[in-house]
Order: sequence, then C-alpha cells, then structure tokens
Amino acid sequence: MTYDRSSKLFEVLIIRYSWYKYSRTISSQSKWGHYGYYKTMESALHACRDLRRNTFHRRANEFPGADREKDYPNIIPRITIYRFKAIKRNS
Repeated sequence: MTYDRSSKLFEVLIIRYSWYKYSRTISSQSKWGHYGYYKTMESALHACRDLRRNTFHRRANEFPGADREKDYPNIIPRITIYRFKAIKRNS
C-alpha cells in the first residue's frame, strides 16, 4: 500500500556541516533539506535513528584522508558531518 505525500504528516530533514580541517572555519553553510516523508512521528524518528546508525552518516568524513593528503596538495582538507531531525509538516 502506497501513500500520497500529502497524507504523510511528518518529515525528516538533513543538514550537512563542512569545515576546513586545519583552520576550523566553515567551508559551506548549508540549510535543512528534505530527506523523506513519514506517516507517523515514530516512523520518522526510526528513520533518523537508522540514518544515524548508517556507517556513512555516523562518522565524520574527511577528504582527502590523512594518509592521502600528500598525494593531493592542491585540495584543502575538509571534514563533513551530517545531522537529521524529524518534524511535523505544515499543512
């Protein structure tokens, strides 16, 4: 059984924070973006929990990695993390 998006009252939002590794200044200022719609708040919170447990979203991503920095001298190393929240949609 599939549901229309308009009937789903809750939404999961995602935001990405990225900053330069050594200077610790923000490299990109992002906004909360849409990730998915859910019928109940409990299912939205479970989705947030599952996303946080995901290996990619759980750790702080570093590019390039500490062991590869010397191979890419033209790239400024950055660290990226993701955050999620469940909200009630405005109807």
